[in-house]
Amino acid sequence: MHTTDNLHILVMAGGSGTRFWPRSRRDFPKQFLSITGGRTLLEQTVDRVRDLVPADRVWILTRRDLCDTVTRILPEFRSDRVIGEPELRDTASALVFASAVIEQVDPNANLLILPADHLIPDSDAFCACVRGALDSLAERDGLLTFGIPPTAPETVYGYIERGDDAVPAGESESFAVRRFVEKPNLATAKQYVASGDFYWNGGIFLWSLATFKAAIQRFAPEHGRGWDRLAELGDSLLGPPTAEVAARFAELPKTSIDYALMEKADCVRVVNATFEWDDVGSWRAIERYRQPDDAGNVSEGRVALEECSDCTVFASGDRVVAVLGLEDLVVIDTPDALLVCPRNRVDEVKKLTGVIASHQWEDVL
Repeated sequence: MHTTDNLHILVMAGGSGTRFWPRSRRDFPKQFLSITGGRTLLEQTVDRVRDLVPADRVWILTRRDLCDTVTRILPEFRSDRVIGEPELRDTASALVFASAVIEQVDPNANLLILPADHLIPDSDAFCACVRGALDSLAERDGLLTFGIPPTAPETVYGYIERGDDAVPAGESESFAVRRFVEKPNLATAKQYVASGDFYWNGGIFLWSLATFKAAIQRFAPEHGRGWDRLAELGDSLLGPPTAEVAARFAELPKTSIDYALMEKADCVRVVNATFEWDDVGSWRAIERYRQPDDAGNVSEGRVALEECSDCTVFASGDRVVAVLGLEDLVVIDTPDALLVCPRNRVDEVKKLTGVIASHQWEDVL
């Protein structure tokens, strides 16, 4: 049966969330926003795991320059459990670094890894699924990833194809992974959903530190050597990164955990996720969590709408945003930047941040 006695939870909170520009910025990314109108995504993620482990076994990994923001948003969270990543080197290096830190505290840890910018409304269902996954891990060791049953043929997600070799996981099951697939075109995504053998890749993982380390050393040897070099620094890994920690971290290859390990390892399994999940990928997600008016408009702040339908309009501060005779539009106003785009193109907002960067308007990124 499952045990959470040596379970540690790592919340990944270093992303940039560029599709939520202009509210999301480099120094205040998506995970710090209140998408649903209540608590921030980061707060909700930490709240979600309170019944799984005590507070001293929850860790937050973020950019070094965002550590103070994390502790300001979560004033009761232990500051010594906030890991400051020296620089952004993608998820494989981030996970190796965080694992080397946690290893100093509990080398026998099982580690649950969660993105900080997803919404999972039912915490009880999520925790039950994690406990079931721990059961599966106890019966069949490996690298577990949580597969999200697709509800539509989405082209913005990667997919996981499950194989056979089913192992019970509480009220769910885990399966061998046949392959990971990059974001498909619409026709291919429809085939995946119709087959019933594919999941969305939600980036939620569970494994023991020992199994993860062995897999890294075998399938991503540069990262494995980097882990060893970081571990040589011992207790100096705890707390703000020193110059030596930063230098050794910079030696790690810059690549994703999927590419570096998950697509190569032979011990990867997928757990059927039995909880509702939303990656809140763009401004369109707001429509799912805010009450629209009779014309389908969602608004916040001092917004005046006349003869508009299916618009999302957010105002900031005292400025009034007035919209007349438009439909299917997104308008996001901030004190120093304004976004206007069709609703069906909000997933492309990241393109605009590239254009803004090319103009060297760094003050609004």
